[in-house]
Amino acid sequence: MLHPELIPDLIIPHTTEGNVTSLIEYQASRLRQQFSELQSIVDEKESGSAGNRKFASGIHALSLELLACTSPDALYSYLQKGLKTHYSANRVLLLLFSKPDAPENHRGMRFMDSNSKLRFMFTEIFHRNKPLCGSLQEEHLVELFECDIDSIKSTVLLPMDHTHWQGLLVLGSHEQNRYSHGFELDLLVFLKDIVYFKIHSFTADTKYPHQ
Repeated sequence: MLHPELIPDLIIPHTTEGNVTSLIEYQASRLRQQFSELQSIVDEKESGSAGNRKFASGIHALSLELLACTSPDALYSYLQKGLKTHYSANRVLLLLFSKPDAPENHRGMRFMDSNSKLRFMFTEIFHRNKPLCGSLQEEHLVELFECDIDSIKSTVLLPMDHTHWQGLLVLGSHEQNRYSHGFELDLLVFLKDIVYFKIHSFTADTKYPHQ
């Protein structure tokens, strides 16, 4: 059973100002709604295999761990571990494209200029604003995974679009054909929305979002 009421109010930073606080509160409300929608998906799948029930339970636990994180480093640590466990992700990247003078990089969370080559290469996925499973050319794999491209057999990219930045959550797996549209991807999109919310809450009290 999922519990949308467990989304903690304390994740709203006390140092935010004006409409930034209102926006974060709105996003918290939106996450509660998404928890309810996720519960509907889980209820539907619970009439199916035990594997689906176990998977949904694991994602629920991971989502609560992510929501409880109080730093970018902790967020990435739990995200990386959880995606490896539930999605066979051998590589997890968080790429954030922003204006100059963005916050400093954290473990696994890379801020880059919005005019960077990597951002330009993925213009289409931001335009479509939908997950992309596979379909990456070698030049994309090289830019993302560098020397690890021979071992990456499957990928999924999930775009994030914020007023002041855009982001990509990237998973790379050594398993062939690991990612496809369906129940597991729906839950991955939900996790991505939590990551988006947490990144915004971490950056809301810096100079960056107000530029």
